[in-house]
Amino acid sequence: MKKLSIIIFIFLFIRLSYTLSACTVCYASKNNIILAGNNEDFLNAEAFIQFLPANDGKYGGIYFGFYYEPGKMQPFGGVNDQGLFFDVASLPNIKLDKMPDGELYTENIIEKIMGECSNVDEVINLVRKYSNFLYAVNAQIMFGDRFGNSIIIEGGNILNKEDSYQIMTNFRQTTEDFKEGNIPCGRYEIANNLLKESPEISKELFQNILESVHQEGPYSTVYSNIYDLKNGIIYLYYFHNFFDEVTLDISNELLKGERIVKLNSLFRRNFAAEGFINWKNWELENRKKTRLAANIDLKIFDEFTGKYKVTFYPTNDSLEVVN
Repeated sequence: MKKLSIIIFIFLFIRLSYTLSACTVCYASKNNIILAGNNEDFLNAEAFIQFLPANDGKYGGIYFGFYYEPGKMQPFGGVNDQGLFFDVASLPNIKLDKMPDGELYTENIIEKIMGECSNVDEVINLVRKYSNFLYAVNAQIMFGDRFGNSIIIEGGNILNKEDSYQIMTNFRQTTEDFKEGNIPCGRYEIANNLLKESPEISKELFQNILESVHQEGPYSTVYSNIYDLKNGIIYLYYFHNFFDEVTLDISNELLKGERIVKLNSLFRRNFAAEGFINWKNWELENRKKTRLAANIDLKIFDEFTGKYKVTFYPTNDSLEVVN
């Protein structure tokens, strides 16, 4: 068996299976109101919702994401039936100085967390047991619960909510520059000002925040969520249209059974979203046409075929390369 010496994209290590995207995530708790909100800014408007009832001792949940391989939706965020939510945000890539020590959970660590944890303290205990997040060189993740607690996991750092709210966008909050008060993201700045100036937490406040920081263009805001974590309600919006709202009762939806539905099927037709989808499909087809290889003897790839053992983290995984 050959040894594979290249470092594969980092999400193979931590088994998150998320592609880089921009987003804005907020969590706030005040006067017994606990809300979380998210804008998913992405290059694909064809999003899906997975309804996953409790099974085999695992908590159920509702998750939002996209398809990257046939038959498997990859969640980008969501909430379980215990009122624990999560969302992922991309970060500029950094280089690991060395491979982290410790036990690696070789399945999907997020699925494990959402299936087994009901609050942030349980998330912290589970995360500290495994080394998975130490490999996360280009992403961070926020967890928040219905008890008023939230954290951001940024590699080996766990950042606790210090005020009545916590915000996450696409930069590292552990840098000295940020600690000195320099905010490198306009979306963070807007959300921070609105939360800081508001005496109360409300769905309307979160709508205002998400609308104010939504994006258009190559990475448009595909969907937005507001989670009422105490009452088990999700307010959902498609392609930054905050006048068209869908309300999901988590318990009631999970009683209907396991299923995956196309997110836009819950809404009226959205002309901007359809135009975005057509544009991206056109862009993809043009990329294919300009990247066609010609006059290549495919036999040159034969020397690379075979089975490769993955040796750079503690697992028995292997990869097979075929021509």
